[in-house]
Amino acid sequence: MKRTDRFRRSAGMALLALLVPALLAACGGSAATDTPRAAATTVTGAATSAAPTVNAAATTVTGAATSAAPTVNAASTTVVSAATAAAPTVAAAATTASGGAVKIGGQIVMGRNINDLITFDPAHVYEISSNPIMAGAYETLVFQNPPDLTQYVPVLAKEVPTAQNGGVSADGKTYTFKLRDNVKFHTGNTMTADDWVFSMKRLHYISDNPSFLADPFSTKDAVNATAVDKMTVSFTLDAPNVAFLSYMATNNTVVLDSKAVKDKGGLDTADAKDKDKAKDFLDQNSAGTGPFILKSFKIKEEVVMDKNPNYWREPAKYDRFIMKQMKDSGTEQQQLEAGAIDIANDLDPDAVAQLDKSGKYTLTKGNTLDHVYLALNTSQDTGGLLANKLVRQAIGYAIDYDGIITGLLKGAAVRPPTIIPLGLLGVDKVTPMYKTDLAKAKDLIKQANAVGQTIKFTYGAGDVIEGVALDTLAPKLKADIEQTGLKVELAPVEPQQRLADYRAAKLQFTVSSWSPDYADVHTYAEPFGKTGGAAAKRVKYSNPDVDKLLAQGLTEQDSAKRATIYGQIQTILQDAPFLVLEQPVAQIVSKKTITGYVYHPVDLINPYLLARTG
Repeated sequence: MKRTDRFRRSAGMALLALLVPALLAACGGSAATDTPRAAATTVTGAATSAAPTVNAAATTVTGAATSAAPTVNAASTTVVSAATAAAPTVAAAATTASGGAVKIGGQIVMGRNINDLITFDPAHVYEISSNPIMAGAYETLVFQNPPDLTQYVPVLAKEVPTAQNGGVSADGKTYTFKLRDNVKFHTGNTMTADDWVFSMKRLHYISDNPSFLADPFSTKDAVNATAVDKMTVSFTLDAPNVAFLSYMATNNTVVLDSKAVKDKGGLDTADAKDKDKAKDFLDQNSAGTGPFILKSFKIKEEVVMDKNPNYWREPAKYDRFIMKQMKDSGTEQQQLEAGAIDIANDLDPDAVAQLDKSGKYTLTKGNTLDHVYLALNTSQDTGGLLANKLVRQAIGYAIDYDGIITGLLKGAAVRPPTIIPLGLLGVDKVTPMYKTDLAKAKDLIKQANAVGQTIKFTYGAGDVIEGVALDTLAPKLKADIEQTGLKVELAPVEPQQRLADYRAAKLQFTVSSWSPDYADVHTYAEPFGKTGGAAAKRVKYSNPDVDKLLAQGLTEQDSAKRATIYGQIQTILQDAPFLVLEQPVAQIVSKKTITGYVYHPVDLINPYLLARTG
């Protein structure tokens, strides 16, 4: 996700010892049946203590204080039955928050900086702002609803596979999903197991950022997804993988209408990377089963989805969802106050406080699993001076982290000790890698013979990520680092160009953000630590010891041992290819007439649950 570099969804079945220190046990639970993807209702007027234990991304509404360091009060991932799952219908979710009568029809407009948007093709998409659109247009086999992301519910599968119901083989390597009957694509075609096989093969062979999500059941030359019969699909893994169901609950592991995509040049063959032609079509049209249909995408302007009138569940309560570009917090605040948008997603802390104080709006807070980080290229050809670990470490000690969190973000963030966010397994095994220590930073620069030398810091001009205006952050970082004796050249560029250059490993030094592809520690450890990982390859980082530990972490069934493994990985990453600046608390302001907003730490929002009372 994942997106400006970031994003997605969640935990494993056979014991995804998910979030934080205290959990740690093996999985269990009863089989789930016919529980649709939906979110638990929001908590109104809740106030929490400074550091409570909460369910993953518990959402609080109307000025409630949010935990600085969320954890999960569950020992493992569970599968819930329809009788116990917190999965209200769209009508229930829409009316619970305010108790008002839902107004049918109309549109809901969400404001957000969408500079990162590039595509809506599930085999390519990897940007954070895409998630509300992808969640509206496409669907998965299983899903996790906040606030408890340790629980799975079936979506396009009839039930979540378990060993007890025969859906998981005795060796833990084969997962079998029975599909819902009579689910229609946006084209009118009926979903079958063949569509799932096509979609997973295409995801793998396209070989773009999200293709790794097909890795558990794929090799270089084969994708082990099989249509057992017309309405049954199975996946055979190379080895047991405790995070497999997490992989299958993302906005990339969704089903596409194979006939429609093939008609537009889509391929599920080994040459798809170079010869697939369906992306342009999927950037402007959806080929999914979701409650909304993608109608248009104007880059840096807006994305429009219309209600799917033939949705297999109850249709959405409104006709159109629009995500509109907001260039900055000031513009977004003005648009909300003028009534031009209904939901403001990217306000700075000052604007949030002002609007909340007015009493005219609803403030929703959520514990995120996101972070903002610095990327330092470790190669000699691109990184130059930063190829020296001492220089990277000096930068780590030079930064005024408290100033960023308390000054720029007004306290609406915390700082994780490593590239693993607070709330995920193994974070308690390490202490902060780097704290502000200017004397130590200066000494390291001297040891590296780097005094007076220059590094180039590239950032998205005018961009805002996780509440931080980069035009403000960049000068502060320059001032912090230059106290060491280094010189910093600031290089503001067009945001999408910066992202493309970063992904191509062309930048010496930059700032980006990441959100989970799924809510397991591996969703951060792998891309940042693994040789060739989505983030690691952008800074040319490779460490064989990390690679070995990552392989162990995916197959380790004991949660305590698994936590230790990921603690060791974080310790090795003191090499400082990445430095985390902050982990934000989400703050979303909406009109009081908007109901059903439930913050999701991966998807941000599920448009299907929204409605309006006026």
